[in-house]
Amino acid sequence: MRSLIVDDEPAAGELLERYVLENPYLSFASYEQNPIRALEKVNSGQLAVDLIFLDFEMPGLHGSEFAKAIKFEPLIVFTTAHRGFGPEAFEVNAADYLVKPISYPVFSKSVEKIVQRLTNTPDKADEDLPYFFINRNGKYDLVKIYKQDVLWIEGNAAYITIKTKGHDYLSTDKLKQMERLLPPPGFIRIHRSYIVNLDVVEEVKASEVVLSNKTSLPVGDAYREALFSILKRYRPGR
Repeated sequence: MRSLIVDDEPAAGELLERYVLENPYLSFASYEQNPIRALEKVNSGQLAVDLIFLDFEMPGLHGSEFAKAIKFEPLIVFTTAHRGFGPEAFEVNAADYLVKPISYPVFSKSVEKIVQRLTNTPDKADEDLPYFFINRNGKYDLVKIYKQDVLWIEGNAAYITIKTKGHDYLSTDKLKQMERLLPPPGFIRIHRSYIVNLDVVEEVKASEVVLSNKTSLPVGDAYREALFSILKRYRPGR
């Protein structure tokens, strides 16, 4: 997982940078002391990341404001010297909340929980249903979609697009909600912005999957190992 550290305190940021470099699940993308500049780099695409270690109290931009302003849905681990920001972390659906000073065992355990969460599946009852409902324009506007018709699901900050064999559906639901509803092995999260139906995948490479209609979708660093681990079940000699 490409990891960004945003912390105005050099000692704390440099410590987290060492932790990221030591961790086998992570790759280091950048350490930014200025949260406003970091947000601009992330939202402009100048800095591509999967996981952000984000301080709460920073001059110019509070950590929760930073999280709400991101244009996509990265994993966020809040790092703070204060325990009182838990409700704000919950509000932005943070992956974890670490209180400084942070030891490497605590850091490592947090990363392992996140990796495990990427491959978790929901209740079997949900998995057995051949269809699901999406929210289109509000609480009381739902539409049924059959799982077998879905090609892929694409998400951004404002909405998701469900690409099916016959239509494209826009929904106000979140990609993380769809990921829980459509678990492996039938559907696989391959990128922070994409979930794909394994039935329509023809080729899988390190950086992309190719579908039966020749569409190519990217494979994110954060999801590559989980993807190939799942696909290993369907190979000879596993």
